[in-house]
Amino acid sequence: MGSILLIAPTYSSGFTAYIDNSKERVTDSISSTDISASKELVSTYSAIIRSRSVVEDAIQKANISCTYEYMEDKVIVQEVDDTGIIEVSVVTEDSKMSYEMAKALRQVTPKKISQIIEASSMSIINPPQYSTDLYGPNYKKITAIGALIGGCFICMLIILKELLDDRVKSDVDLEERYDIPVMGIIHDLSSEHKQSNGRVWLWEKIRNKRTRKS
Repeated sequence: MGSILLIAPTYSSGFTAYIDNSKERVTDSISSTDISASKELVSTYSAIIRSRSVVEDAIQKANISCTYEYMEDKVIVQEVDDTGIIEVSVVTEDSKMSYEMAKALRQVTPKKISQIIEASSMSIINPPQYSTDLYGPNYKKITAIGALIGGCFICMLIILKELLDDRVKSDVDLEERYDIPVMGIIHDLSSEHKQSNGRVWLWEKIRNKRTRKS
């Protein structure tokens, strides 16, 4: 309930791209050296994509009314399985804004990177797709974590209550605590009296009901 009421739902849209460290290639083949060099450029590309100039150009191109400070944390860049391929995602509370911003970044980023880093380029693999699927929060995961924490808390309370309970509940407890032999036990007649009165009251109620029917 807390995650539903307090956490706003978010939506994600993005694209994947390959980092090419050589703009002019003599052959069409890609060597392991090229792949390693591309991996090393991931952090550089990430910083460029999330820079003020790139984000502000994308905001202007997407015609979105927001500031760089708002959008800076919404742009996420990460490498895909150590391959030199990066995934750029835009996560906001508006699915259309996420899509428009991701689409604008796809158009702005390659040109900006070629201007900043010479002999380097970025090839788009998968373009942004508009989606209304919920990105976060994960209600199932939060509910499972809440249930686990609640169960642990209840178990701790039960254990703590048992540890702090120093009452004598049976003749065995009395012998173990004071090392005194028990000669006899007096039953709690008050509880037995209440139970018998309850049975009599129930029988009287049933009998009166049968008498009214007859």
